[in-house]
Amino acid sequence: MKKILIYNIFIFIILFCLLEISVRVFNLSNLLGIDSNLIVKNSDSISYKPNMESTIFGKKVYTDKFGYRVPYKNYKYSGGKSFLILGDSTSYGVGVKEERTFIGALRKKFPNINFYNSSLPGHDLKDHIKIVSSIPQDLKIKKIWYFLNLNDIDYLFNSAIQNLEKEKKYKNKINLIQKLKTNNFLLELNYFLRSKSALYVYIKSILIDPSKIHFFRTYNNYIDSDNFEKYEKKLDEFLSKKIEGLDLTVFILPWEFQTREICKNKDLFLPQDLLIRYLKKKEIDFIDFSSYFCDKDNFEKMYLKFDPAHLSSEGHDLMEKLLINNNLL
Repeated sequence: MKKILIYNIFIFIILFCLLEISVRVFNLSNLLGIDSNLIVKNSDSISYKPNMESTIFGKKVYTDKFGYRVPYKNYKYSGGKSFLILGDSTSYGVGVKEERTFIGALRKKFPNINFYNSSLPGHDLKDHIKIVSSIPQDLKIKKIWYFLNLNDIDYLFNSAIQNLEKEKKYKNKINLIQKLKTNNFLLELNYFLRSKSALYVYIKSILIDPSKIHFFRTYNNYIDSDNFEKYEKKLDEFLSKKIEGLDLTVFILPWEFQTREICKNKDLFLPQDLLIRYLKKKEIDFIDFSSYFCDKDNFEKMYLKFDPAHLSSEGHDLMEKLLINNNLL
């Protein structure tokens, strides 16, 4: 009996390893997670340690003396003019090597420009406000590119506690999934597995369609007019910090779920419509790249596998071309 048990465990381990290897070889899903050693602990704003080599979404990353992402260790800026990049994990380029991100590609193609990519996974408006308020003078920034992620609005309203309160208010009960989400052990187990096992990410994604779930969580905040009004006030605060003499351009990208069925469901683009109306009212230069993604025949390849918004290498290639073709450099 003991031999049979050991034999079955051995077979299971072999099978698991073969499946894990297959998922990685055929690129069926991506590892998730951020090496905690990279993050500055007890920081008022999310920040990464300077001059570090670490791992994010299974890819090697390097930081400069500011904690910004750079192509390799001890990277030196040598351009004559400088751009500051604001954004979160999308413009950071999680899951893609730096040289294949659109910022990395532009960095190679335009060596006369210093691209200071302050984007970080988890950054939102409060982080952008702090960055813009304290730009080092010696960087000599000429332009600011702000890649506004649709889920910037979520950080104002979607804390775990707030979600549970909404659940209690509208359903008078907390469903099983919500209970599981608040279990510390299961949370830690989930963080560990998604950073180590592509097979786990693949199976989980097949079962729950994370792209759809994350999109509608964000979409519901735009439907709520009170929420969007509060978001506009936070955007006002950000714009009030804009330094005189610096050109600001805001970029909007679609989420994967919006591009399904070649973007036929126009109702899903309410977030873009509201943001465009706001930016026009404030007379802010912006470009909404959503239609360019919708025009792609292979639009589903523009994103990481099962990912709500993060671009794949193909998606970054498209962004590089769009930024060049719009004469932004």
